[in-house]
Amino acid sequence: MRSLPISAAAGRVLVIDDDPGFGPCLARLLQTQGFSAACFTDPAQGVARAIETVPDAVVLDACLRDPALPEPISAQEAIRRLKSNGATRRVPIFVISGIRRSAEDEAEFRMLGAAMFLTKSEAVESGVLARHLKAEISLNRRETGSSRLLSLGGALLDAERGVLRLPRAASPIQLSPAESRLLSILIEAGGAAIEEAFIHARLLHRLREGKSTAVKTAVCRLRSKLGARGGLIQCVRSLDGARRYRFDVGWAQTAAERAVTAGLRRH
Repeated sequence: MRSLPISAAAGRVLVIDDDPGFGPCLARLLQTQGFSAACFTDPAQGVARAIETVPDAVVLDACLRDPALPEPISAQEAIRRLKSNGATRRVPIFVISGIRRSAEDEAEFRMLGAAMFLTKSEAVESGVLARHLKAEISLNRRETGSSRLLSLGGALLDAERGVLRLPRAASPIQLSPAESRLLSILIEAGGAAIEEAFIHARLLHRLREGKSTAVKTAVCRLRSKLGARGGLIQCVRSLDGARRYRFDVGWAQTAAERAVTAGLRRH
């Protein structure tokens, strides 16, 4: 899996495990338990994705040792990279192992910043991992005062506060609760086109307009708020005429900037 699917209320979890037989299965199990979860079997790519998307929690295999990977790194190194980056410094990391480790090993992971150490059997049995994830994510949200920090294509959205930061923008953009919720849905989709009916169902309690115009009106307001970067929000029509909306991850420039770039490419 290469991106986190649309989020669930329990939180967004990124699993890093180089065992292709376990990691993806654990991610699917977490999805059934109310989480939005994805798995990376390449640790270096998983760490990079965590820094880019800032999940609510990371589940990390204690034994990363596939020498065939382009950039093999240890679990300890993965934790160091996550904890040394400002974006992921406060993201809780759960370390899991196929075998019971010594007290010294567990202490080493905790000293590096791991929130908890579990065996893989403990992680999947009786919802133990899910319960600890929910508790840790809830505690972390209260401590930080923000429930979600979302990032895609260079855009960074504080969904709780409704503050959007775009590349090369002079100042952050303040969004209304409905605008922030709409943008959250689109960013969390990872650039995929989302059906208008689905968006409406997620926004229903925030919008006053009827079903036929609610999402379209909300999109127009958000585009207006984005100004020259309103093209970030694209409308895609299916063959049956139904509208879908997507966050264009390639729209990192304003129209003027694109024209300048195109001119440079012609020379």
